[in-house]
Amino acid sequence: ILQAAAMRGAVLMVERGSLSLREAFALGWPRVVSLLQLSLTFGTLIAAIGLLPPLFIILLARWSPFGLTLMQLAQTALAPVSMVLGIALLLIMMSVALEDLRPRAAMRRARSVFRQGWWAFLLVLGASAAPGFVVGVLVVIPVMLIMPVLVFEPRLGAVLLLAGCGLAGLLGLALLLFTAVFTTVLYTLFYRAAARQLGVQPS
Repeated sequence: ILQAAAMRGAVLMVERGSLSLREAFALGWPRVVSLLQLSLTFGTLIAAIGLLPPLFIILLARWSPFGLTLMQLAQTALAPVSMVLGIALLLIMMSVALEDLRPRAAMRRARSVFRQGWWAFLLVLGASAAPGFVVGVLVVIPVMLIMPVLVFEPRLGAVLLLAGCGLAGLLGLALLLFTAVFTTVLYTLFYRAAARQLGVQPS
């Protein structure tokens, strides 16, 4: 619901140049019900893909020495499926948030919009992965710099390590929050542009 409000708010801001929080959250009960239905449906699918194969393979590992290898292969193979479902859910949510469509109609619209501007959505998906790498670097650098101190002066090293990781964590959190907002707005604007090319006016 927060994502839907952010999507709706982005379009209103672009079209009108001003926005109030109340307007962004004025989704209406039909939209809220549709969003909850979609979240439960896709959330169950994504959770099943993430949990059921590993559980099955763990049980299988009792009778096979290759259980861990099978679990890793299953997770690797199913990761793209979860990613596709995540993108599909995001686009369908946009159809509900911006056009007030019911779930079935939203699925059809999301498919049409993705066909129209698939390259833009994949570009944003790729760009959104970069901050995760930066956050990893922010956490690793303090550890590498402070490790020698930790060896020779454990107490001082522990204090410096906590302070460094805390600061890196705050910077990483700020970066991830900015990225989440930025990519949501960018996805929304790409959706709006693709929908307009299809002759649809999101509102």
